Amino acid sequence: MLKTYKGSLTLEWYNKQKSILLADEQQLNGSEIPAPRINWVNKDEALFYEVVEDEGRGLRPYWVDRNDIRVKEARPLIHQKTYKAIAKDKPGTLAGMDTIFEVEESTHDDPTVENILIKGDNLLALNTLKKMFDNKPDDEKVKCIYIDPPYNTGSAFDDYIDSLEHSQWLTMMRDRLSILYSFLRNDGFLLTQIDDKELPYLLLLMHDFFGRDNCKVIAVKMAEPTGLKMASAIKKGNIPKLKEYIIVAGKDGIKNLDIERVPKEKWDSEYKTFLLNITKDEINTIKEIRDNEERSKLDIKVCDEILGKLLVTNLAEQYSINNLTTDIQKDNFNFENAWRIVQVASISGGAKLIADNKRKDNNNPFFSITTPQNKMYFIRSNYDLIQEIPRIKILFADDYLTVHPGDFWQDIKTTGLDNEGNVEMKQSKKPERLIYKLLRMASNENDLVLDCFGGSGTTFSVAHKMKRKWIGIENGKHCDTKIIPRLINVLKNSDQSPIIDKTNWQGGGSFKYYHLGPSIIATAEDGMGDFNWALGAEFIQESLLSSYDYTEVTNLQLPEQLYALPPKIGVQKVGNHTRVGIISLNPPKGDAPMMSYDEIKALYDTIKAALNPNYINMFTNRGIEIAADSKPDDLEIIKVPHAIFAELEK
Repeated sequence: MLKTYKGSLTLEWYNKQKSILLADEQQLNGSEIPAPRINWVNKDEALFYEVVEDEGRGLRPYWVDRNDIRVKEARPLIHQKTYKAIAKDKPGTLAGMDTIFEVEESTHDDPTVENILIKGDNLLALNTLKKMFDNKPDDEKVKCIYIDPPYNTGSAFDDYIDSLEHSQWLTMMRDRLSILYSFLRNDGFLLTQIDDKELPYLLLLMHDFFGRDNCKVIAVKMAEPTGLKMASAIKKGNIPKLKEYIIVAGKDGIKNLDIERVPKEKWDSEYKTFLLNITKDEINTIKEIRDNEERSKLDIKVCDEILGKLLVTNLAEQYSINNLTTDIQKDNFNFENAWRIVQVASISGGAKLIADNKRKDNNNPFFSITTPQNKMYFIRSNYDLIQEIPRIKILFADDYLTVHPGDFWQDIKTTGLDNEGNVEMKQSKKPERLIYKLLRMASNENDLVLDCFGGSGTTFSVAHKMKRKWIGIENGKHCDTKIIPRLINVLKNSDQSPIIDKTNWQGGGSFKYYHLGPSIIATAEDGMGDFNWALGAEFIQESLLSSYDYTEVTNLQLPEQLYALPPKIGVQKVGNHTRVGIISLNPPKGDAPMMSYDEIKALYDTIKAALNPNYINMFTNRGIEIAADSKPDDLEIIKVPHAIFAELEK
């Protein structure tokens, strides 16, 4: 009988059943205690489900052991096509003057093409990629992972099903996050987009992998407070949802992020002093000197000469001179002249003392100072002519026309996305500008980006235009009907990119398309579980070894015994212990259905002598001729494929 969902989520923490009293420092115990952990039904198990390939969705999931091969096997990647953009002269133009791109399709699996799109279940595809990344040095791993998993809203969209119970959803996310974490470079980031329903649970889950201090949350405005949907929610007395969240998790902490500044929507009224008798080039010169900490005495002299001739007026007078009467006219004037509009701000402490001393030898109303920390400020003498105390620095408006968005991003346009990228997807499509900001924040050109919930292909499209390498995974028919056409448009530069102003994308590049291969297990004609022998017995043995996380040993001299098929031997480290795996199968119509005591003993002795493991696991579909009291205590014999399917019989 299959297990069913029952119960609810809980949060466990140290001393949960106790209360707390205030204590002085001498009473506090400085020993480490466990961090809070989220628990859910069947947390220690995994989910297995059959995939409906055409529809791109899973059937009802089953709870299985986390070591069950069906959720761990590394399936083969079967190459479908390679797509390359070929530069050609535009018809009717001179050679080399105007280039266009045409996309050539090939069935050749070109090893020089690095961008990869995989169609298939993402957990199984990640298992396959894990075997590839495990042996790569850190700098060849993934710098940035962005995922937009199902939000568990209970809604069924056209292109995928989003209706898992909490326990199933958390298990699904935990198993994928575990693999994704192993892909990341030490300086890498995982960016996960989610909404209110699962945010608190997912955040606690992320703390398990990255640590609490290495996770931050950004709120992103993802809807407008208008339209029929909004009006309906308000009418029913609901609180309409305008935002979603990005959980930013860094393996080495939240640092070195290049977050794009955003333009101010309104003019800051503090900027109201207008500079006269100066050119834009002169302003640029003194700013370059100000920002260069290696400035010389000659540079400082140049600054003071330019500042010394400044004259000032106020914006109100400029409005009058230029006959500006409306707010729009005034704002346009302000932004156009921001380079010569300033505000004044007080200085104090050491900077004020330096300004006081320089003013004694300088009669100019404007001059520069340099602090012991090598910071340069531009100073205007105090308005109080009696005191004549210079204690006001000037700030140029064009240095502050943009602001850091902090942890609330509200500048992303979320309407009119239906056909963005020339691909229609009415629900859940993410704006290219949002993905641009995220990839810009957490990666650089030539870094590797990965997204295993591909959707309409926005991440792959944006990463390609930003000159990142990328790996994408998506299940179902829209991998063919939406993602590939979108990427072909990117290669040809015919998708009317909404981030063209950011990337200056002109077209080009390439990618390879793979299907996830078949499983090594199958259901036989009699309804019993068996291996998929059509793949070949040797391939099944290799895949079985790899899927159970054993690294194959190829230089071991095995005794000359009667084998149905030469066995595969692998080694696995479990903490400080070593475990060896033996895969010995008898294919259909094979001539060695039984494994004798002598054969088992010879294999056991050889492996103990050569590898000295703490444990040995032997996986076989052959009969065993060994008495229980004759089997060594550190040898476990696992009957496959029976053990793989046993969980479904509970």
